[in-house]
Amino acid sequence: MTNFFEHQERARRNTRVLVFLMVLAVFGLALSIYLLIMLVVTRDPAVVITRLDAQLLGSCLWTTGVVVLLSSATRVASLRGGGAGIAEMLGGHLVSGNPRDGLEKRLLDVVEEMAIASGIPVPQVFVLEQEAGINAFAAGFTPADAVIAVTRGGLEKLTRSELQGVVAHEVSHVLNGDIKLNIRLMGIVYGILSIALMGRFLMRTASQSRVSFSSSQGPRDASAGGIVFVFGASVFAIGLLGELFGKLIKAAVSRQRELLADASAVQFTRDPQGLAGALKKIGGYWAGAGLSSEHADEASHFFFGDIHAWHFWSHLFATHPRLEERIVLIEPSFRGEFPEVGPEIAQPEDLPVIQLAASAAQPATHAGGVASAPRSIVSQVGTTSARAIDRGKRSIAALPPQLRAAAHSPFCACAVAYALLLSDDPRVRDEQLAQIETRVGAELRSETLRMLAQVQGVARRERFALLALLGPSLRGLSGAQRAVFIRAVQALIDTDRSVSIFEYVVAQTLRARLHDSREARQRARVRHRSLGDVAAEIQLLLSLLAHAGDFDGSEASTAFSAGVARLPGVQLTLLPPSQRLLSGLGAALEELVALAPRLSAQIIDACAHTVLADGRVADDEETLLRAVCDALGSPLPPLDLTPDPRPSAR
Repeated sequence: MTNFFEHQERARRNTRVLVFLMVLAVFGLALSIYLLIMLVVTRDPAVVITRLDAQLLGSCLWTTGVVVLLSSATRVASLRGGGAGIAEMLGGHLVSGNPRDGLEKRLLDVVEEMAIASGIPVPQVFVLEQEAGINAFAAGFTPADAVIAVTRGGLEKLTRSELQGVVAHEVSHVLNGDIKLNIRLMGIVYGILSIALMGRFLMRTASQSRVSFSSSQGPRDASAGGIVFVFGASVFAIGLLGELFGKLIKAAVSRQRELLADASAVQFTRDPQGLAGALKKIGGYWAGAGLSSEHADEASHFFFGDIHAWHFWSHLFATHPRLEERIVLIEPSFRGEFPEVGPEIAQPEDLPVIQLAASAAQPATHAGGVASAPRSIVSQVGTTSARAIDRGKRSIAALPPQLRAAAHSPFCACAVAYALLLSDDPRVRDEQLAQIETRVGAELRSETLRMLAQVQGVARRERFALLALLGPSLRGLSGAQRAVFIRAVQALIDTDRSVSIFEYVVAQTLRARLHDSREARQRARVRHRSLGDVAAEIQLLLSLLAHAGDFDGSEASTAFSAGVARLPGVQLTLLPPSQRLLSGLGAALEELVALAPRLSAQIIDACAHTVLADGRVADDEETLLRAVCDALGSPLPPLDLTPDPRPSAR
């Protein structure tokens, strides 16, 4: 099992731990409220200790649990917009598609390079314009709705190398499943805090009632109002203690994950000085990593740097290790001296590009340049490297500037997506263009034709880099616009009454990028814990991969057997080549996505052995392998493969 799948399993275990801790917190709060009510009713501590009122205790447990769970669920539901909703709550403005200066353009470039290098969907990018501190965060329910946000202070004070280290840190949070855990933590702490808010409400109500009673009802009712006030104050105090417990939970979960993200960022970029430099600047800058947003404390565990100034008591609840500790782990020679950061603003044109170093984790290759060991492909899932970042940069740089600019506009991004699906057959293409005009208008038809002239010169692999760049802009479409867009995409594919592997994967990728967060969370729930539960789906998948790489039929059986051999205990038979294999892939992946992470690792391993059974990787094989990894939530970075000389079945 690769590190990525271990991280996914650990994220699920952490979620279960969170549930246990939340239950423990609810029980503690309910018990405290029960003891308080007993003391108010009996006014005798000895009776409170010696007598158990099971009915009252049960009522306290039920009421407290309902209040906490409903408050927590309501808070999480209020963030149904995913990462974008959190960024906007914290005062961010969207940069994707509309960078206003060179610093924002540099940030977009770095995020796009890092996302393509790691195989995750390109996140939307936000800037917290009013924040002078040096900080950043990643947020979202899934990688498909993730965003990366950076403060204005971070943009202005960090070099490109330092910014890349910070972005790599945030990308590792996306890869490791931390972003969903962070939202759940936010909901849990808010749910526990709701008890304090309820106590405050009782205090306010009692205060108002006492004024009314003292003027019209007499001293007895005023005294009753005083009892309610004291009770409310006691509940408020209990709630505050619960909130402290919630913050301890948040700190305990977050600290270790920050160190893991630091280590991953250094591994990704092979440039420890970039990340260490960013942390040093936080220590030497007057604003540090602080934020002014009223919601900053609630989201403190999202951020790259600790938003609170360090002192003894804050350390107990700190969501991050101390700066010195983080830097020493990256740069052992550090002696605790932070260079003073001046008022100068970074100039994008003067910033050095990261120096790429060879990575020991790169797969071995034979004379043809193709990865020789299938396990070397599996080991790359959920990681990236300096070489992968370099390949991502080259893929983006190979795109015509007109296409790169078009990818950042929702209108033009739709046109680019349509252009990717236009047929080489003039008759079919004319029918497709007519479909575009009928469904979305003549203006978009003209723009699609204009984009087609640029798309036709782009190689297959770069077309998928282009497709990745479209994601943030397409997510800017409204719900109604998304529905129209997806229907138009399907109409283009259906025009010639046959579906190629390329067309299928493009359509599936576009649909996945436009899923709302609730649907994506539903699809990601584990329902299968045995490969035998999904044997039919695995059989279809491996059969499709075997036939995709063997166009004369002589090696399909060998490739299929190589994949099946990686799945002991599962009896499978090669299915004959058929259009039904491709049309059934979507339903198969819907079931496979519900596998536990350790089983997903086995599926990807079997796919890699099927693809590399002949030591070569055809375009369609790589396209399908990438689509499978994407569907299973297992990001695959750009592979270091030379093009296969065999023709594609496009």
